Amino acid sequence: MNKIDKYLCDLFNNDNSSGISELKEELRGHLLDMADEFISQGHSKEEVYDMAINKFDIDNDVLKILCENAKENNKKLEGRNKIITKSIKFTKIITLLSAVIFVISFVFSNMGIAQKTQHNKWIDESKKFEEVFNKFVSSREVNSIDQYKSELDKLLKSDEWDSVYRLYVYDDENIFSEPVYTYQVKGGTSNFETSGQTEKNEKGQVLYYRLKLKDIVSTKIVDTVKIISIYTSLIFLVIFMVLKRQYKKL
Repeated sequence: MNKIDKYLCDLFNNDNSSGISELKEELRGHLLDMADEFISQGHSKEEVYDMAINKFDIDNDVLKILCENAKENNKKLEGRNKIITKSIKFTKIITLLSAVIFVISFVFSNMGIAQKTQHNKWIDESKKFEEVFNKFVSSREVNSIDQYKSELDKLLKSDEWDSVYRLYVYDDENIFSEPVYTYQVKGGTSNFETSGQTEKNEKGQVLYYRLKLKDIVSTKIVDTVKIISIYTSLIFLVIFMVLKRQYKKL
């Protein structure tokens, strides 16, 4: 290592970061040019390095400011690089995780597990409703709906019948005519509808009905997760690509 290299290492406290290294290389070239100029003036090779350094030290205050600026910019650049690197890792993890969740939910949906669970739940609930509704009308005057409308409302609003989305009750077989009783909840979704009739009550009377049951939560969750994971994957993939491109520019 010659005197110029040692001088620059001491000047920058052996800082070899990218920004400082570029500045040292630039200053080294400038000092070597000054040394060559002194050699052309007849000075010996042993003394030109000291002469170049001494002349360079005249502007030492300016040089110190230049060094401090270079170090400050280098710190900012390193900090920015760390943030971008961490962001790239984070977005990569989120993108991969979202893709995995989408694949799992897609497979789960296509295998029919959620649909089968949903269908079995609907069948069980519709059979249960039929039994309870038969019992409800067995001792009542079904043609006088106003006499037990409030009781039926109370029954359907109970936690036991939280699965009922809509109920139409008719006093004849035409279940597409105007119902004598209507019950429907606000919100929720329903993709299941069934119809039937009650057994004859003590007075030989029968009621007909159309029943819609709510979709169970697990099915809605699978569909929602599938949609969210698609959009999450796409969004974070775009962010990942932008950060990668930005990192390459640095």
